[in-house]
Amino acid sequence: RDLHSFPTRRSSDLNQDIIRLCSVPGEVVLDPTAGSASFLDAGLRLSRKAKGAENAETYWSRGITRLSEYLRTFKEA
Repeated sequence: RDLHSFPTRRSSDLNQDIIRLCSVPGEVVLDPTAGSASFLDAGLRLSRKAKGAENAETYWSRGITRLSEYLRTFKEA
């Protein structure tokens, strides 16, 4: 079995709910097993600072792509 598969991927809504319950805008959201960065993406969308790490290059690349796409559309308030 691939040790880097993510069978328990959370929905974006659930990620946002967790972040809202555990932090306030401007705080840091840390995901030490970032996978494809869906949790970090949710944090950025909720005005948090996002920090994460991933040791699987495939998922790291997906995460960079995901965050780059969001940041291209980001407009600071």
